[in-house]
Amino acid sequence: MLTYPARPIDGGPLHHAQPKPGVWYVEPKINDWRAFVHVPSLSMFNRLGEPFSIADKFTVALEQLRGLPCEWLDMLALERRHSIGRGSIILMDYLRQKNTENYVERRRYLEMVCATRGIAKFTELNVRIAPESVLLMPTYKAEGAAHLYETLRQCNAEMGEEFFEGVVMKKATAPYPVQLRGPDIQTAYWVKHRWHF
Repeated sequence: MLTYPARPIDGGPLHHAQPKPGVWYVEPKINDWRAFVHVPSLSMFNRLGEPFSIADKFTVALEQLRGLPCEWLDMLALERRHSIGRGSIILMDYLRQKNTENYVERRRYLEMVCATRGIAKFTELNVRIAPESVLLMPTYKAEGAAHLYETLRQCNAEMGEEFFEGVVMKKATAPYPVQLRGPDIQTAYWVKHRWHF
């Protein structure tokens, strides 16, 4: 692997958080398994850099990634923690050997790649994901973070599952935090705000 997956710092409940300097975006925080996919081989790895022990549950979803022009994908694997979207993959980010793009540039590229392959953005947040799907994580401007934070709580109530855990804020100008020191090292470029922690 090029790096361990980026791990956000814990920012506590969003309504108690201090304003963040600079431009930020916000994504839903999903109750999931974190994984990397090596696209050329369709191999999955967990956040420790080890082969993903339940990769066989994602065979159908992985096939939908075959031939994507990305070497590594940072994603969420939906399986076992709830009954929503089992065997599904939510794409969050991508990596390549040259780590120069910031968050906005990486998102723009990933959205273009997904659009050309018919991979939809996960925008119907209160609708249960079908099993073995591949979706692109939605991203919103930070000004909408408080609204998203409360909307996701309502979505959980509507679906009857603890699917969402809160939100993750990501700094627009930050490169992907590549590091091979250890899987538990956090990055200040990503901040999670959960309801329960």
